[in-house]
Amino acid sequence: MEYSPSSSTSPIIIEKCQVCGFEGHGYHFGAFTCRACAAFFRRCHLAATTEHRKCRNKYSTCVPNRNGKWFCKKCRFDRCNKLGMSSANIQYDRDIFKIAIQPGSLAESEVKMKIRKDRVQSPAVSRFVFMNAVPWADAKLGKITLQMNDTRPEDALLIQIVHTIDEEETLPYIDTSELVEKAISTILTPNVVHSSKRMSDLEKLTKGFVEFQTSQKQEMSEISSLSSTDYMKDFERSMCGSANWLACSDRIQSFDDELKVELLKSVWWIWGRLERMSMTAKMRAEGSCGKKQFLFSPDGFVDYDRMSPEMSCWSKRKFEEMKFFFVPREIFYDDVIWSIIETDPDDMELTFIVCCICFQVAGKHFGGQIQEKLEKFQDVLSNDLHEYYMKNNKRMYLLRLKKLMKIQEQFLKLRNSRLEKYEVAGVFKMFGASFSHPEFFCFTP
Repeated sequence: MEYSPSSSTSPIIIEKCQVCGFEGHGYHFGAFTCRACAAFFRRCHLAATTEHRKCRNKYSTCVPNRNGKWFCKKCRFDRCNKLGMSSANIQYDRDIFKIAIQPGSLAESEVKMKIRKDRVQSPAVSRFVFMNAVPWADAKLGKITLQMNDTRPEDALLIQIVHTIDEEETLPYIDTSELVEKAISTILTPNVVHSSKRMSDLEKLTKGFVEFQTSQKQEMSEISSLSSTDYMKDFERSMCGSANWLACSDRIQSFDDELKVELLKSVWWIWGRLERMSMTAKMRAEGSCGKKQFLFSPDGFVDYDRMSPEMSCWSKRKFEEMKFFFVPREIFYDDVIWSIIETDPDDMELTFIVCCICFQVAGKHFGGQIQEKLEKFQDVLSNDLHEYYMKNNKRMYLLRLKKLMKIQEQFLKLRNSRLEKYEVAGVFKMFGASFSHPEFFCFTP
């Protein structure tokens, strides 16, 4: 347990996760852990293959790195078991001091000390309800009893939306622990099938991009109101899809683990938007999608004139008040979609554009050595594209390349305009979504 400085006289107590050593969030399955480690234990406990896992270094002595990340599932699960974690030890006094403290209530340090004191007791003062729990509330005493359900359908979302009882005043808390853990695991330990044919990095990334888009359906239904579930599904599809896509590249796999995770953080959301934009352009060109329609998911589209996003997870304001920030043609980059249709890039060229946009955004943000590495990687991809043109007898490709670069510049210019709007929203506190891993939601498309 350590103490961090505070502007108040009372120090804020921060108790560490007993599994990874980073900041814990509450008692889960009998041990004080963070949400990510709790979610990991839950999945391992229910998995049939847990007993057959092997240590990555064969000695069963793995420990988390300085960022609290475990790269050996067996040793991490063994650590959980040594701490006495059990699915029978479900505690309900967890995760409350991130979202339950309201202005005028107890100071944060006092609340945390109370939690430590009563941590094995039933949560009489807990003010939030989990989506997978059945609540019985005593209005007079303000008490809540939760009956948790550890079983869930296979197609259930990895993201959990935690609603407060006073929903009129407080926005939901969005727990992305399981999604983030799955995405990180994917990029660090990918299931890559090696081809006998020698392929360049650009060819492999193109193959991964095309395979990801095979889930697109020809028959789609219109999404008239984008619900929180639609957004969460899009987050899951984009984050996991980008992790798989990045893992296709041998050069990216040669990066150290920390750089891989940072790269994932910075590109997944933009990559997901670009993937949907490219599919929309393809379907419009084929006549399978209207001029004012955007393919939001593989089985659903939105119409610019009829769509109405649900705001319950993002803001307490009504959609009519937020229209300035939700102009469909802007958020879905409609001008760029038409440029893609006009240029008509093939799969290799399209993947090259996606790479240039994603890695330029990431490199510019991080700067220094990371930017240098990503610039070198973009040089490799440029050489791969050159070889591709030469192989296909497209020697006079300079004009073609200029058109591709114009799409990149157009996207980045429009994105900068979007970011200026987000800054205005921040000044006036128009949005207030609370994520368990906000660092994964900083690079908006």
